[in-house]
Amino acid sequence: MADNFLSFTELADCIINQLKEQNYMESILTIYRRFYNRIHSLMQQHGTEIYTDEIGREFLGSTHVCSSTYSTYSCAVRRLDDYMEGKPYRCHHGNQEQEAPAVFKHILHE
Repeated sequence: MADNFLSFTELADCIINQLKEQNYMESILTIYRRFYNRIHSLMQQHGTEIYTDEIGREFLGSTHVCSSTYSTYSCAVRRLDDYMEGKPYRCHHGNQEQEAPAVFKHILHE
């Protein structure tokens, strides 16, 4: 872990600052802040201020949201985990190539 002694508030602030450095819009930063407040509430229920990846997994496992929201939550948790492990910022979008359905392939090849 990069820093075992950060309170969750400090950790969340570090993530927000990473996102600011990447020029994320304020509306996205607000979404992250709200999400991190929800995780912080779960942590307070457990009586801890120290985030662990287990807490992130527990939160994701207990949430019941649509798949796109879950993807956003998962990305926010990954950012926490990455920071705690000392990993640098990375965009949540992969470079996976998607293949067009067969009925449209001829259009792409023209």
